Amino acid sequence: MSRGQDRLTAALLALLAAGLVMVLSGWQAEYVAFREFDNLYFHADIALVYANMTDFTSNHYRTGMHPGFSLLAAYTVRGLESVGLSPFAAVQATLAVNAAAQTAILYILIRRASLALIPAVRFTLLFLSSATLFFWHSVAETFAFGGTTLLIVLLIASAKAPGTGLLIFGNVVAMSMTMTNWMAAFYTTVWHRWGRWKSVFGIFVAAGVLIVLIGILSKLVFPSAGVAGDFRRYLAWVRLPQSGDWPAFFGHSMVMPAPDYHITANGSLAAMVEPSTLASGSVVGPVALGLWFLLLVAGAVGLWRARRQALATVLGLTALSQLGLHSFFSDGPFLFAAHFGPLLVLVAAHAMLLPRAGKIILPALAVCVLLTAVNNITVYQALDARLTAELLPWLQANGTPHERFCVVSDVDRAGGFRTAAHRAHKVVIGDISDIRRSKRRGVGPWPWHRHL
Repeated sequence: MSRGQDRLTAALLALLAAGLVMVLSGWQAEYVAFREFDNLYFHADIALVYANMTDFTSNHYRTGMHPGFSLLAAYTVRGLESVGLSPFAAVQATLAVNAAAQTAILYILIRRASLALIPAVRFTLLFLSSATLFFWHSVAETFAFGGTTLLIVLLIASAKAPGTGLLIFGNVVAMSMTMTNWMAAFYTTVWHRWGRWKSVFGIFVAAGVLIVLIGILSKLVFPSAGVAGDFRRYLAWVRLPQSGDWPAFFGHSMVMPAPDYHITANGSLAAMVEPSTLASGSVVGPVALGLWFLLLVAGAVGLWRARRQALATVLGLTALSQLGLHSFFSDGPFLFAAHFGPLLVLVAAHAMLLPRAGKIILPALAVCVLLTAVNNITVYQALDARLTAELLPWLQANGTPHERFCVVSDVDRAGGFRTAAHRAHKVVIGDISDIRRSKRRGVGPWPWHRHL
């Protein structure tokens, strides 16, 4: 196949990913207005990250761990606003562009792993049907962007002889969205510069200096920004691995289970998956999960056989490091599924390198894509309905709105799964006093209503 045909295929898959994310992301419009929404959706800080993307004066302390995120996201959103998009629509577009880029890079990496066109497309579609895309690319969080930078580093690792400048770029990119993702750039640099330790050290120093400069720039633009590389805040969240970690890492990131709902100390509903039973999301979940595990195990064997290749070695070490890192973090691995979800799909794709893979792997893959999509749509619908019925009223009654917030009008919520009916995005910018006055009048947290 020619490069032009490969580029066209990657572009079409990227457009599909962008469209999916635009459809899936509309649900959060009613929730991001409220600060109390943080930590209620699988431990994510969606309201804070949304504020960081749309408001330069919000609290950007997370730049200590994500030094380049606020610069990239806030200026992207501001640029989209300048051409007429509302803040919420601009955030949606930013999420969609990131998903498109990640999907295209994943397809290219699968092709570089010596897979033919049809298997590469099917494994990319598996990613598009995964819980990682459905539940993490559809919300305002940093980790989906971190997943993209990890794939960029793997793209550099797969090059025959990346130059010093490209390796420095890879180290900076890896750390820019999430500092701990430097692991992939570390393995890439050591692989390609093995034995030339002065060069390795120089690359690391140069990348470190650039990250510090990015952190200084973030501090100049966002006064509330944290210091790049300051992990002290996160040390308090370190804990020992728990029984739910491995299922969340290997299973839930692909086939979403039925979430575990509980009531927090302040009376709000919260969702998490670490206590959930594997494949409990739908009747097709167990079959989808069984096929996924088959692909993953076969892919791990294929990855081991290809271990002399840079891509296979860096991928394997990075995936294992992600498992080790996130097993010791208090919120559990699923919060970071957008980091390792694409890596696991790429691992599974190496199953096609095994003998007679076409007779077993390809049929299993086709069925897995279909059943995984059915399962995750089912869970998405149920989660949407539960949050709308129980969490949204609580936020409207007890929440503290951000100074900038938005509503989406004319949203089709039939069955809880939104279609392309996000026809009109209306952004309303007001102050807290207006919202409080509307509460006193008994009309909810704002004096206008969504049409549901």
